[in-house]
Amino acid sequence: MLPESANIISGPKEDISIPEGSVGKYFLDCMKKRDPKHVTLVDFTTGNTLINQQLLQYSLRATRIFQGLGIKKGDIISIVAENSLKYCVPELGALYIGAVVHLLNPHYSIGELKHALSITKPKLIICSELSVKNVMQVHKDLQPINSKIVLLENKSENYVDIITFEDLLNVVPHIDPDSFEPEEINTLEDGAFILMSSGTTGLPKGVLITHDNLRAALNYLCHENYLGVSDEDTTIFLLPFFHIFGVLIQMLFIACGMKAVILNKFKPDIFLTSIEKYKATKLFVVPPIILFFAKSPLVDDYNLSSVKDIVVGGAPLGKDLQENVTNRIKNATVRQIYGLSETCGACTFQTYNKIKLNSVGVLVPHLYAKVWDPQLKQSLGVGKVGELCFKGSMVMKGYYRNMNFTKECIDEDGYYHSGDIGYYDEDGNIYVVDRLKELIKYKGFQVPPAELEALILTHPAVKDCGVIGIPDERAGEIPLAYIVKQNEVQVGEQDIVDYVAERISVQKHLYGGVKFIEEIPKTASGKILRRKLRERFWTSL
Repeated sequence: MLPESANIISGPKEDISIPEGSVGKYFLDCMKKRDPKHVTLVDFTTGNTLINQQLLQYSLRATRIFQGLGIKKGDIISIVAENSLKYCVPELGALYIGAVVHLLNPHYSIGELKHALSITKPKLIICSELSVKNVMQVHKDLQPINSKIVLLENKSENYVDIITFEDLLNVVPHIDPDSFEPEEINTLEDGAFILMSSGTTGLPKGVLITHDNLRAALNYLCHENYLGVSDEDTTIFLLPFFHIFGVLIQMLFIACGMKAVILNKFKPDIFLTSIEKYKATKLFVVPPIILFFAKSPLVDDYNLSSVKDIVVGGAPLGKDLQENVTNRIKNATVRQIYGLSETCGACTFQTYNKIKLNSVGVLVPHLYAKVWDPQLKQSLGVGKVGELCFKGSMVMKGYYRNMNFTKECIDEDGYYHSGDIGYYDEDGNIYVVDRLKELIKYKGFQVPPAELEALILTHPAVKDCGVIGIPDERAGEIPLAYIVKQNEVQVGEQDIVDYVAERISVQKHLYGGVKFIEEIPKTASGKILRRKLRERFWTSL
């Protein structure tokens, strides 16, 4: 930690062990050194596998496909597909030649897809049977964007004329890995990925991640004090590949050899069966899965003793929830990470030897943080609550084709202003309170929805919840809780209101009441989409 007078804290100054240069070249070298028969990916549904030599060869052939389509360094390739065995093949091929990979949610609506593709204007769109209809419609609407379209794997009955990437891979001749040289790039300037921001407060923006950003992230992810992943580890891959958390875990199985068993959807019995069958050692999950581990009676019916490490990202966890899962899955350590697409994933980590509940851990190597008071225009000291800001080699280059918003979010000292409210303690542990724009203003008090949600989730009848502020003439805003009940459990609205009132200060009571709903709207990473809850409130009036 830097001198307190500076009101800045820093992560460890460890040497970066990842070689300089393209991360594509680094991945290529890792695969060339690994056992060719090592199983890298397993599709749980079909049982099909992808071994190391196949991934290596397919990724090399992908470069020939791209070059044949006229794609060169700096061009953009969009992938609009769900998780699959060959998803990372075009990603790797693009990284080898210096193209930029734009990852998109295959469940995007036509409007969302049109917005995202209008930002990047890709040369090639790789889609799936799930997304092809919307992709074709958007491609037509966005003319004269001259994007080529291919399906990633399976042909579509309704679009039989569209060739698949898999077919193209099969006609490209064998490429000798030892004679292949990836494109030379500027690691500080050249983009590797464009990821769409979560859109929790507005339209998503294109987050431009450089090769150097990824190199910095890999440096700590591979470190034994953080993840310590090896080719003896197995994970169940439920995270969407298009999300920054999913990108980081893809990098781990490519760089470190961890086996990944792919699931496309969360189905409780299948998820638990996959852990038991493949003896998963590490799980990378979002808060809804932790909630499932804590609350579902199904968990007790499966042998989860192989699980040693559960890493949670996407949104902060309450102390009770983290302790509950730690006590339930006996052999596992439950650890939180915190980060954003804009910081190339995790910028804090609960390390094995330093887990402080309620915190999201300490800063990772080569990262600096300050807590900013937007009114006083100054950084704050230990224990003072303000906006969390980060600076270092993992901070994005900027928002693609949006210099104005980039300047709004990255200050003149190079700090990215996260929009999250938090503080740090004397040991450098960081605590996330809530989103700056989501705090409820009750009679001058700031009420964090996340604090109320953590409390409400301790009620045995509550399966999930989301809290928003609604207008009130006297107070300005008052908290309203949307709640999903546990199956076949009887609980009334007043029961929840009273439960909260007995356990928290008066300004944080649920003066807006409780409404029971079927599902809490969330992003792919588990963040609550409060704007959807606010829309629900206004349409119900």
